[in-house]
Amino acid sequence: MARRVVNGGLEMDIRQSLVERVCFAILDDMWNGQPYTDLLPDAQQMLRSVPDELRAYAALSVKRFVDDVARSSGDSPPAREEIFDCAIESFLRDVWPQERAAVTPAVSKAFASVPAASGRRFPRAVSSLRRFLVPFEASSMHDWGFQATDGDHLRDGIVVGVEEAAAALELLDLTISKGAEGRVPRGLDAALAVLASENPALRRDSRFARLAALVRA
Repeated sequence: MARRVVNGGLEMDIRQSLVERVCFAILDDMWNGQPYTDLLPDAQQMLRSVPDELRAYAALSVKRFVDDVARSSGDSPPAREEIFDCAIESFLRDVWPQERAAVTPAVSKAFASVPAASGRRFPRAVSSLRRFLVPFEASSMHDWGFQATDGDHLRDGIVVGVEEAAAALELLDLTISKGAEGRVPRGLDAALAVLASENPALRRDSRFARLAALVRA
């Protein structure tokens, strides 16, 4: 399946479906404690060789996997933290290509909502993703998974405590452009207010000051 994606000759929507199926197969094996090493060579070659658009689609499958498993039917759905521990962290470390050539704004944008999807593993998720994050254009905090479904407010409890607030600041600093021409995502002011509420010391951080200046500009 992974080789079919690399070889091309298929419509983009079919290649996207195959990319997601490959990623889900490995993530599912990781989640269920099944051996996945037989899938690794072809999957890693696929992730290195496909166009950026498809690699970004593969990155999106990480959050989709967390959401799908966390929302699975049953009396006791698994915690998002458990999903991160068993599958996501290992996938990012052992499967995803580590080369800088695979780090692009599209991939960064696709990964940016993984920390928010990982519950209280937010700091560990940011740490696992740090090397894959670069600035990208975004219209709102939805791209980081911060925004509520109404589109106007932030999700309750998205960041809790000093450590998570510090990790969230790092995430935003890495992914929001430092250039004057960069777009300021809607809701950034509210996000910064939450971070400062959870960790007041961040107000003295130069990264916080930079982002706050973007809001005021």
